[in-house]
Amino acid sequence: MASSAGGVYAALAERRFRSYWISQLPSLLGDALVPVTLSFAVLGGGGSAADLGLLLAAQLLPQILLLGPGGVLADRVSRVRLMVAADVLRGLAQLTTAALLLTNQTWLSMLLPQLLLGAAAAVFRPAAYGLIPSLVSKPRLHSANALVTASTTVTAMVGPLIAALLLAVMPAGLVVAVDGLSYLVSALALVVFRLGGRAPDRSGHQSFLRDARAGLTEIRTRPWIWIGLICTAVSLTLVTSPFLVLGPLVAERSFGGASTWAVWLVAFSIGELVGSYLAARVRPERPALWASAALILLAIPPLLLALPASAPAITAAEAGAGLAIGWHAVLWSTAIQSDVPDEAMSKVGAMVTFGSFALQPVGLAVTGPFSEAVGVETVFWIASVSALLSTGVLVASRSIRRFVVVPASSA
Repeated sequence: MASSAGGVYAALAERRFRSYWISQLPSLLGDALVPVTLSFAVLGGGGSAADLGLLLAAQLLPQILLLGPGGVLADRVSRVRLMVAADVLRGLAQLTTAALLLTNQTWLSMLLPQLLLGAAAAVFRPAAYGLIPSLVSKPRLHSANALVTASTTVTAMVGPLIAALLLAVMPAGLVVAVDGLSYLVSALALVVFRLGGRAPDRSGHQSFLRDARAGLTEIRTRPWIWIGLICTAVSLTLVTSPFLVLGPLVAERSFGGASTWAVWLVAFSIGELVGSYLAARVRPERPALWASAALILLAIPPLLLALPASAPAITAAEAGAGLAIGWHAVLWSTAIQSDVPDEAMSKVGAMVTFGSFALQPVGLAVTGPFSEAVGVETVFWIASVSALLSTGVLVASRSIRRFVVVPASSA
């Protein structure tokens, strides 16, 4: 396994990537305030775990359903303009949610703005994924992915702590309003910085549907991508969804409520930061295999929640799970961006994300009722076994073991 040339921060030397990275910090921090805020706004307002699951699914469902069209669109028009429009819509959606919270409306009234938030994210995410390789030279792409993951992780680490402090002195609606304003700030920054970047090559575009089929062909001819996609879908549905829905419930019933949940989220974020940093320091020839092997750590948190274990043990396990995710995110993204042509980058990224998250709204929606039927501990046992099995499939896959990326030479 070779060391990464140029260092973890090498991509910041390139102006366009540096401007993009700075422009995303406000909305990333704003977003990090929301998980704790919405979770305890619903539960504290008399809602159940099932209610929280439906609200989370409302945001995720349109994002998943529209990711494919969003990715095709991002390969046909200006990615920066799409991102600006999406940020404005997300800002308005969160400001609406804030107003509903401040006026003591029911959680059901928040479904529509959360649906709009998810729809806008379906446009933003593939556009951003396709934009990054055009903002940085290839030898520094690894660094760019690590920095994007690291900034997401650091804000996710700080956000829950800030949210817990803010919730002690102000209503949840004002905290969500901060997130809404952060999107508008990020949209303005994208306009001011004038990122430019390579415009998508339109010469080969035909119909919207044929472009979508071309993206599917890129994935179908790369077994390592679609095998990873399927296993990620299993993990997000059977491992992540139970933690997001039942984690706050367990924290509230047994470990002191919002503060413990915030500590678990921060521990995960610290681990994710370490994982992304470590991944940025190396250039494995088989990034898909090394990325997949780390996911075995995802089996530990649900195992400890099923036993159940102590809060400190769960905190440590969450840090380990975060390390696995940070490591995986950097290596897997770099592998895809190194192997897929630029003109298909956004749609392939969108379709991979779509396939990975396709079943998670179901997981979020049914986890609450299912846990009421079989018990919270049983759900977490299922989650732990699922994480073990999906990791085993990934590591055993011949296409993942044989996929090799030749490191780009430094310019």
